[in-house]
Amino acid sequence: MKTEKIILAFLLPFLLFTSCNKDNDININEIKAKVENASKYSNVVEVKLMVHDRNINKYVELARGKWKDGSFTIIPPKALGQNNINALIRDGRHPTNIHFVQSTMTISNENVRVGNIYFVGVDKRGNAVATFSPVKEDEDGYTETIFTYVDSDVTIFGYTYGEGHTHPANEDAPSWFEITTTYSVEWKKGWNVWCFSRHHTRVDYTVITTEQWSTTPVSGLKWHGSDENLWKF
Repeated sequence: MKTEKIILAFLLPFLLFTSCNKDNDININEIKAKVENASKYSNVVEVKLMVHDRNINKYVELARGKWKDGSFTIIPPKALGQNNINALIRDGRHPTNIHFVQSTMTISNENVRVGNIYFVGVDKRGNAVATFSPVKEDEDGYTETIFTYVDSDVTIFGYTYGEGHTHPANEDAPSWFEITTTYSVEWKKGWNVWCFSRHHTRVDYTVITTEQWSTTPVSGLKWHGSDENLWKF
């Protein structure tokens, strides 16, 4: 079977919203967040709502909210501008720049444009020190909430499968991977809230990864902070 490498490049949003968290539906018109283990982020003074501006290739601020007692409230704009949305389909067919072995993916609207927003905690000097999002962590992976604006209705269904070879630093590390991504997404024009999940298992020298894009309700999601990938903000 032909070996291909899968790259997730778009992961990287009512009526007005569809929520993937059935325990605590997120009102996209006024996002209220209570962060778990908030004491870790005592240097945060404000949380900025950030979006990528493709014209300048930087993340820019859309709105902000005060950080108080481990909580923040932000009101997003009603829509994103043309500079802040991009084509969902990046390589002529698929939304994630996937080079695949097998695929049954179907996209109802190949002209749809999308944009994601991010919640970035800053200190008193304006430095990014954390990002926040509703997350559920498991022993073998995680599920994360993503906020996406789309300029027209679209559905994405099916799956993609790929496999590849890596070059591990030691003999005991896995040297092969398999990735299956399942899509069950129904986005309405405007803001949508959905979930991306990724889980891993290992069989001998192969890491098997399963991913899912879904607007189906998920329980147990709570706002958490992370200090990874702060360089881009």
